[in-house]
Amino acid sequence: FVAFFSKLPKKSPETGTIRLFDRTDYYSVHGQDAHYVATHVFRINSVLEYLGAGGKACGLPSVTLSHTLAHSFLRDAIISKQLRVEIWPMPGQGRKASK
Repeated sequence: FVAFFSKLPKKSPETGTIRLFDRTDYYSVHGQDAHYVATHVFRINSVLEYLGAGGKACGLPSVTLSHTLAHSFLRDAIISKQLRVEIWPMPGQGRKASK
């Protein structure tokens, strides 16, 4: 997944777009978006997990959100903060589910 994520087009919440990955039972958020969610939703960075080799030093920051928490976050992100949202489906379900 880390290799796949590194090939995605660059973007950040500061430029107006946030990217979530639908994992069926929950959503995951990675990279700069994970830091954004940790800061604005959980208000603490200890929720960050790091994927791949290197742990915190070189790993890919990740956060998971339950459906309830994700829907609340998405409502706030779209309506209040005017962010664009990309929701990517599980592999094998198509390219982009929505934008």
